[in-house]
Amino acid sequence: MKINSISPLKHKYLQIIGTIANPPKRLYFIGSLPDERRPSVAIVGSRKPTAYGREVTYQLSHDLAARGIVIISGLALGVDGIAHRSSA
Repeated sequence: MKINSISPLKHKYLQIIGTIANPPKRLYFIGSLPDERRPSVAIVGSRKPTAYGREVTYQLSHDLAARGIVIISGLALGVDGIAHRSSA
């Protein structure tokens, strides 16, 4: 799995991040970033989710991604990883 990094101010899609106080200097991501802004949802949560949490995360992320919504998370184990795997 290749993890990419980019300065948010160097990519048009990420320039909105520059409007927050203390924006991050680098962001890390898997895959590719869209050229134009698309609807996005951040999904983050426990590293040790319950069975219910895993099920809801999987279904929600899968359904949103199927409708073209970009899924964003912190790439951690647990809920974050489930969100990414189910959105592919």
